[in-house]
Amino acid sequence: MNKTPNSEKAKSKGRKPYQTSFTVLMQMYAVNFKYLNLLFDTHNLEHDFVLKSYETTAHIYISNITNNRYSTTFTMSYIFAEPQEQIPNVKIKLYKDTRQAEVLSVVNFHQIKSFHTLTRFDKLTNINAKWELNNFLNRWLRYCLDNRYRSVKNL
Repeated sequence: MNKTPNSEKAKSKGRKPYQTSFTVLMQMYAVNFKYLNLLFDTHNLEHDFVLKSYETTAHIYISNITNNRYSTTFTMSYIFAEPQEQIPNVKIKLYKDTRQAEVLSVVNFHQIKSFHTLTRFDKLTNINAKWELNNFLNRWLRYCLDNRYRSVKNL
């Protein structure tokens, strides 16, 4: 039985290989927290707000904010006029003490799969699934930073 390592499978499909160790996942959580903090003040989230950019007309909505002593949970999504729905609807949990951001869920993920490398989500292990979801957030946050998204009060 010839088992092909992840890196060889990725190369054969034209994708970059990735490591899905627990350590790499925790590093991504920390980077995502840093990126979110560059977009808006993650320490004082109390009310829903909008991220806007001069570079693009699409706005990002931060909503459903829930705070407790050690963490904050919120939803991040675009809202399009037609149809009136939030895509993607990413639920994120910020860990205040460790300065990490974790994707808890992505609603409507099936609608954005074609733009992402994830093809067989149901067959991934738990750590691979978490890596894929958090990698999606990482790419989205980099896009937001590249396009100079800022909260409305900072524009």
